[in-house]
Amino acid sequence: MSLKHSLQRHQKMTKPESKQPLMDPIKAARSIIEQLDIRSPSEIEVEAIAANRKAYVREDVIFGAEAKLSRVGNKAFITVSSTTTSLGRKRFSIGHELGHFELHKNSPVAYCTAADLDDWHSQKRKETEANQFSAELLMPEPLFRPRCLATPGLALLKSLSDDFKTSMTATAIQYIRFTLEPCALVFCCDGKIRWIKKNRDFTYYLKGLGEPVDGYSYAYDAFAGRLTSCDEGSVPASAWLKNRKFDSDAEIKESTQFIPSCNATLSLLWVNEEI
Repeated sequence: MSLKHSLQRHQKMTKPESKQPLMDPIKAARSIIEQLDIRSPSEIEVEAIAANRKAYVREDVIFGAEAKLSRVGNKAFITVSSTTTSLGRKRFSIGHELGHFELHKNSPVAYCTAADLDDWHSQKRKETEANQFSAELLMPEPLFRPRCLATPGLALLKSLSDDFKTSMTATAIQYIRFTLEPCALVFCCDGKIRWIKKNRDFTYYLKGLGEPVDGYSYAYDAFAGRLTSCDEGSVPASAWLKNRKFDSDAEIKESTQFIPSCNATLSLLWVNEEI
């Protein structure tokens, strides 16, 4: 069923809402999904959702940004860079700007760079909130969580990314929120750790931000040109963990994808045996 039919089916539920800001990004996004009675990934037509909220999407050349929001009263225009070729990235950018529109009522304009769209570690609170909103809007928990029960790995993330038409990074971050496996996600750029996300079951201490990738990791192989797309397997626990109390032969699982456009790697780490 298309979003158009969902809107017709629930027209009474989409009347103008209070102007009071919804400060919790996840609750704000989920409220929209519930109001529209969206029941499958195919119904998450983000441009139509934005238009329903009076935020209208267009593509254009943007200098110095990847997406922007221009608010005019209770309406807005969302502009996505015409140079962005990835469908998942475009959809996430739209969700991100809609997040600014819904959450940050006092900001008439938002210019968001690629770094802002990749900001998942609270360096800029508003950008992190907009990313959280976009992730929940495009991959709502009731639809996404049941698909997270399979064995971890980039193959699963790719399948989820295809189903929800989302970027691998956003998909991976949402995945580690809901999987029952102890998992962590590490994003490295130019051979150094840029940011880390882990779920509550991953209780091990990872190496810190700014540290170089270890020579025994698949991420290192990627930066050295020995990884073409993604690779997966067991690596020494010491390649990623800084707690030296585990046995010298302890291993963890690593699945890494190389992102050549920004000379970066996305590594999913998980523990399938107690270290």
